[in-house]
Amino acid sequence: DAFDAIGELPHADARALRDRFQRATSRHELRLAGQDRRDAEAAESNVHAAASQVRAYQRAVLQGAPDDERAALRDAAEAFIAGVPRWPGKAAQQAVRQALARADSVAPAATAADGDAARERALRQLCVRAEIFSSTATPPADASQRRDCEMQLLRQGLGQARQIEARDWEAMRLEWLAIDAVAPALHDELEHRFLQCLGKGRARPAAEAPAPMRGGRDRDRDRGDRRDFDRRR
Repeated sequence: DAFDAIGELPHADARALRDRFQRATSRHELRLAGQDRRDAEAAESNVHAAASQVRAYQRAVLQGAPDDERAALRDAAEAFIAGVPRWPGKAAQQAVRQALARADSVAPAATAADGDAARERALRQLCVRAEIFSSTATPPADASQRRDCEMQLLRQGLGQARQIEARDWEAMRLEWLAIDAVAPALHDELEHRFLQCLGKGRARPAAEAPAPMRGGRDRDRDRGDRRDFDRRR
């Protein structure tokens, strides 16, 4: 608009100047897009770094660590959260803060082995769901859980491409942040799987979404439709 407002230019120079102007604006837009992408990546990194600090405190509480150790870990988590310059959204920030507050009221029973097992199951279920919706392979150890999850989604009518829209991925991420700590090495392994799917699913255009999962009734109906079509030909 500003270029056009200059008015008529000498014919011999007009095209060359316009080309230079367009190249300059294109480079500027690319730089802005690159900065936006870097800012978004930094905000995502902040969320998971803050969650890691919170999990360290949660684990100390679950294991009954000494008061001074727990206090130091809580102070470190609070300081990190307060110092985060940018979050990807208020919901993620709130989820991290709620996880920190929830650690202060952990019941003694949560320190038992069955508490760890329940949290691990919840994390694995989220991993498997994310792998289904991002068309990512599931490790053999969780293959049976994936089959069970696919059947459950079919029964609920949720085996649809809409499940990988941005709002659904964000809901899954918030669900992940709401699950309290398990053993650090195990959590890191599962989180790597989950974040890989999260990035892949968010970057995937809707047109590339996996086709809805189909059950036996769908296949039978398709065969019947083909027979009807053949009879009409």
